[in-house]
Amino acid sequence: MRERFTNDYIENEVKNIILTPALNSDMEHYYESINLINQAYILMLLKQGIISINTAKILGREILAMREMPANSFSFTADKEDLYFNIEDYLIAKVGIDIAGQLHVGRSRNDLYATAARMRVKEVYLTTCEMIVNLLIEMLSIARRENGTVFTGYTHMQPAEPVSFGHYLCGVIEAMERDYARLNDLYARLNLSPLGSGALAGTSFEIDREYLAEILGFDGLIENSIDGVASRDYVLEILSGLAIFMTDIGRISQDLYIWATDEFSNIKVDDTLAVCSSIMPQKKNPITIEHIKAKASHINGALMSALCVFKGTPFSHCRDVSSEVFRLFWTAISETQNSISLFRITISTMSINRDSMVIQASKNFSTVTELANSIVRRYKISFRQVHGIIGNIVMKLAVEDKDALDIDYDVLREALEKYSIDLTRHAFNSIIEDALDPMRNINVKNSIGGPAAHSVLRNIDEIEQRLLGHKATLEKRHIKTKYLKRKLSIRILEL
Repeated sequence: MRERFTNDYIENEVKNIILTPALNSDMEHYYESINLINQAYILMLLKQGIISINTAKILGREILAMREMPANSFSFTADKEDLYFNIEDYLIAKVGIDIAGQLHVGRSRNDLYATAARMRVKEVYLTTCEMIVNLLIEMLSIARRENGTVFTGYTHMQPAEPVSFGHYLCGVIEAMERDYARLNDLYARLNLSPLGSGALAGTSFEIDREYLAEILGFDGLIENSIDGVASRDYVLEILSGLAIFMTDIGRISQDLYIWATDEFSNIKVDDTLAVCSSIMPQKKNPITIEHIKAKASHINGALMSALCVFKGTPFSHCRDVSSEVFRLFWTAISETQNSISLFRITISTMSINRDSMVIQASKNFSTVTELANSIVRRYKISFRQVHGIIGNIVMKLAVEDKDALDIDYDVLREALEKYSIDLTRHAFNSIIEDALDPMRNINVKNSIGGPAAHSVLRNIDEIEQRLLGHKATLEKRHIKTKYLKRKLSIRILEL
């Protein structure tokens, strides 16, 4: 294949820096896909009368045999440039160039690798999507269990209003479900076949591109042949979707990180997920959370790397796009999957300090917004006036090192008497008791999406139905891929 060149060898620097790493990566990620493409291509060439049945039988037998051979049984080398030429040379050695040479009719490495990449990416993409959905299902079961667990909600990292821990988790799940929706949406653009685009101008042979797409499990074609070999934009879409998802999982992990501190003591990471200090015997360090947060940065880096590789490249085939754009992609997939696994085991095994969280919510003035609402409803004072009154009460109690449990009839009577309100002790004690009890405080907030137990339960049921739908869709896609692989092999065997 080096007839064009005056030298029949490749410099060691090129082999060591470019070709050998690429060959190893392609062997890991594309070998199976290329084998499947070769099977499909034999069937198409035979169907179109481009090769004989005898050629198809010989090629099919050898390609099926290669599929069963372990990777280390091949002596592939960068001297032959890439994985495809190594496979072709292996076939030539087995059946001769007159037979093996016919397999490349009407195609190029450009459309071959573009197709193999989409097939392999689809597999790891579907696995990652499945892991995300399973994580959300796991989180939803925790949300259902903790629907009645009182928990202080925060804004600006300051106590805001009581919610339930289940309500918090539902909020997290809905955000992460949107992340999944972004990833799910791109499947329609990923699962398109570029095979048959040739080098960039298609081919003069009467190939059947639609047949190839169908038997390889694609939903359609990238019709324009230049676009077929030029485009790897799905890499950007996947990395972008994963970067957003990992940003969300990093934010939630930061919450857990803070709540696991002694000062908060809202949660405890399981001992099996923590490590100790070499010098401080009391330490219990939640390292899974730390690594999850850090790994989010690696995905952002992979996205930026891919964007910068694409920038300024010609809209055609080139190694920048076909090879370098994937340099950090596989790592990003691995890091995302590892983060999902770490996060799932962390939240499923953590213990929740329910008693401590109730006490915090009772004392930290997060309940006083509902106290203000109750006064507005009962005595028809404008909310802005009551806001000032309650704010002044909180200020005075804080100065005196007191908390929300010290709010009583006398405190409120003194603050409200200038408004000539007839405050009966019985009625006001009832308002105070209801408003300042964190659980009652939560359950009166029953607007759609609010933290009231029945509202959260309705939200959980709705999310569950959507997640089960996502899971069913992913299972169908997985089954289709596995079925098509078996069907391809059976068709080759039938020759």
